[in-house]
Amino acid sequence: MTKLKLLCAGAVLALLPACGGNDDTEAEKAADAAQAAQEERRIEVDMAASPASVPARTASVADTLGGFEGEVSGLAFWQHPTVPFMSAILAANGDAGLFVVPLSEDGTASQVEGLFNGGVAVSYLPGGSIAAAYEGGSGDVQIFAISPADRTLTLLGAVEAANGAKALCFLGRDLLRIDESGRQHAIRLTIEDDSVTGTTAPMAGPSAKGCTSTGKAIYVLAENGNVQKANIGDQTGSAEVPPSNPAAISIAALPTTKGPVFLSLLPDGTLQVGRDAIPVTGFADDRAAVLSQAITVGPGNFGGVYRDGVVGVLTRKNELKLIPWLGIANATDSDASTISLMPQVTSEDSQSPQVAVPQIEVPSLPGSSPAE
Repeated sequence: MTKLKLLCAGAVLALLPACGGNDDTEAEKAADAAQAAQEERRIEVDMAASPASVPARTASVADTLGGFEGEVSGLAFWQHPTVPFMSAILAANGDAGLFVVPLSEDGTASQVEGLFNGGVAVSYLPGGSIAAAYEGGSGDVQIFAISPADRTLTLLGAVEAANGAKALCFLGRDLLRIDESGRQHAIRLTIEDDSVTGTTAPMAGPSAKGCTSTGKAIYVLAENGNVQKANIGDQTGSAEVPPSNPAAISIAALPTTKGPVFLSLLPDGTLQVGRDAIPVTGFADDRAAVLSQAITVGPGNFGGVYRDGVVGVLTRKNELKLIPWLGIANATDSDASTISLMPQVTSEDSQSPQVAVPQIEVPSLPGSSPAE
């Protein structure tokens, strides 16, 4: 019932004694009216205290990409340097390969064949962006150049990765690798001409299940739910860390104009943003995500509803749900202005040709559908 209807019901209750004839005394009438007013007030208070009367703080899925065949072990957004709607997400899809999937419907997915059953990461360097992905067949972390023209990957080199790489995070040319046992390793890349080499050194730290990079710092999610800053490369970011949550499956950090905002994905499908936990509509019965790299973020302009940033969550069905950062920011009173990880392009770079992409289906990834 609305408040208006409740007020009318209270008025009717107050008038009923007057309709019963002249047997009621003035005192009885007053008592009945007072009781009706008291009941009306109780109902109003109950409504004010009810959660149903408070607008729900939720964020909504805008797009669904999928479904992927087999497990997806790693995800990383890539921002196009000049054309936001040509941005994409990289997905390690096991023996199906490594995919570069466009965020818009206007485009095709590119693919690298191999057994990509580990983490994925992207770094934006002055000379262009690179990607790292673990390839289980060779036991190496492979390093690729990303072509802005057609979103294809070109192999530049590989670094041996004993015991796998369930998570990868970039900080410039420094790459953090978390192996299958949770041990941390620092890889320093050397890029010369069109080739890449790397040197690896073990790192001190707790057993870890995931990591995230703000472009200025890398944060590690320990097995016990604690989050700490990794001691790798030239760490210039804030030492601020999010609240610990032992239930967190995966973490991600968005750099904003007011500092990093930390997100944790919980088993029930809710997102914890700082200390706020919000539900996300559009997950149906598939709220829990799959693997430690089940959430990833893209700060900056990714075009359309993702012009302020994008959050990607993988569901049990291996469907990738895309959520505009603006919706999450509004639901949690967070800073909506994210900072792109991409270096500022020069006027000469900004004149790169913009390639028109034909509007055709993504043949390698059947099952794409709009958000639920």
